[in-house]
Amino acid sequence: MCRQQPVKLKLDREFKIELVYDDDSYWAMTDGETIWLNTYKDYDEGLLFFTLVHEMLYGLVIRGEGNYELRENNLMNLL
Repeated sequence: MCRQQPVKLKLDREFKIELVYDDDSYWAMTDGETIWLNTYKDYDEGLLFFTLVHEMLYGLVIRGEGNYELRENNLMNLL
């Protein structure tokens, strides 16, 4: 998955969480600094936890000298 390149973890990130109401189909989204949770969706404790984990995986792993982000969906499959 890392194509035998060194990886860096960006563990020092902090996210702001904002609540939005949108009847669109998304659960949450992020720009790497803010996570927007769609309050139109019905969260239970587990779903909220894994939604936040999913959004926080964006940009967590940086691969190689070109600073390529490893796709969070690949990480989620491994976890």
